[in-house]
Amino acid sequence: RSACLERDDMTIPGMVNCVTELEFVAKADPGDSFENVEIDALFNSPVARDELRIPAYWAGGDRWKVRFAPRAPGRHPFRVIVTKGQASLDRDYRGVVEALPYSGANRLLKHGPIQLSSNRRYLIHADGTPFCVGEFVEPESVAVAREH
Repeated sequence: RSACLERDDMTIPGMVNCVTELEFVAKADPGDSFENVEIDALFNSPVARDELRIPAYWAGGDRWKVRFAPRAPGRHPFRVIVTKGQASLDRDYRGVVEALPYSGANRLLKHGPIQLSSNRRYLIHADGTPFCVGEFVEPESVAVAREH
């Protein structure tokens, strides 16, 4: 999903573990290239008190983008700030990503990213579900491999 931040305090629909891309405008001083400018989006989680800082990337001209994949359902308020260089934002970019629970069949998106278990012996999904490599192998590809 992609959204252009065209007005203040926008609510953007999202889905847990799925990327939502936000686009906005920032003008840098002439001579201050995108390499010398850093812009971040700060997201707040509905379940944790910490603030997640995600760097934006230059998308050409005066366009910048940031990609965010919520880890929990609910309202994720955000704001965009210039953290380095001489750039000015077109407006005060603030809003909310309203994340719904993932409803598809993709196990990676349903259970979250893969990580190490607490005992560092196994791979698990973010929600604690065990990860098994075999569950992602399509039966057709196994049959084709056996024929060759």
